[in-house]
Amino acid sequence: MQIRQVIRTPLPTIPSEYWLASPLILGFVGWIAALGTYKIAGYRWEVAAVWAASIAVFGWGIWRLEPRNQVRARIPSRDVLLVLLLLSIFGPLYLVDLYSLPFPVHNDEVELMRLEIQLSRPGVDLFGISQYLSMPVFLFSSFGWVGRAIGGIELSTMRSVHAGLGLLTIAVSYVLFRLSAPQRMVAFGAAVMVGVNHSLWMLSRMALWDNSALLFELIALAFLIQGLRTRSPLIAFIVGVAARIGFYLYLPARVTVILWVLMLACLGLISRRKIEVRRLLVLTAASVGG
Repeated sequence: MQIRQVIRTPLPTIPSEYWLASPLILGFVGWIAALGTYKIAGYRWEVAAVWAASIAVFGWGIWRLEPRNQVRARIPSRDVLLVLLLLSIFGPLYLVDLYSLPFPVHNDEVELMRLEIQLSRPGVDLFGISQYLSMPVFLFSSFGWVGRAIGGIELSTMRSVHAGLGLLTIAVSYVLFRLSAPQRMVAFGAAVMVGVNHSLWMLSRMALWDNSALLFELIALAFLIQGLRTRSPLIAFIVGVAARIGFYLYLPARVTVILWVLMLACLGLISRRKIEVRRLLVLTAASVGG
């Protein structure tokens, strides 16, 4: 009886680099497919769902590029307490008696509430352009959704929504100044100066949208500084997302993208020995992907 020896060849394995890049490719393809479908067939809720899911998948792929041995920064409890102190100080100034102060109702408040009622209904093209200064529809739809969720689209409610964005702007400004300044009280004082700014205070007490652009600009700049410190692709991706949202909400917010490019260029020229060119390219690609 003869025994035959069967030689089994191992199946070909896919390199780990391909598995690492697969979410990036999948997210990019989904994003292109969503935009192409919107261009050809128009808006449907499935298009928006695929578009949002593709961004989430792409962000997950960026997260997979993070070094696994990187130490995560912890938020000091003192900074949290100072942010809460800022909110407790400026909360009454921004939120109390919004229906009566300011007493005159601006024409834009009436027009924006009308748009928010109209554009927060089902079936609205969220990728479209509104009649108000050619601003994006999604901006007013999101304001309308929040207003409906907390009490209905009326003057005091929509003023509360905008005032809440003003308070978030003060909190994020402290984070930005804290990342820039070595001392907490310097950052706290700078955030107080932002909070007592007359324009921010009074605009926040009106049912407008202006604070949304400022908020995302500050978020992008704060993550920009943290991203340069930690060399994190995920934070660089968040910078790109926040910067593009700010650009989407208000055209002058494009300065955030310019600052990000200038900082990366300076980092590449000045700190070439401290940071690898490959890491710098990864940060740039992650921010552009955002």
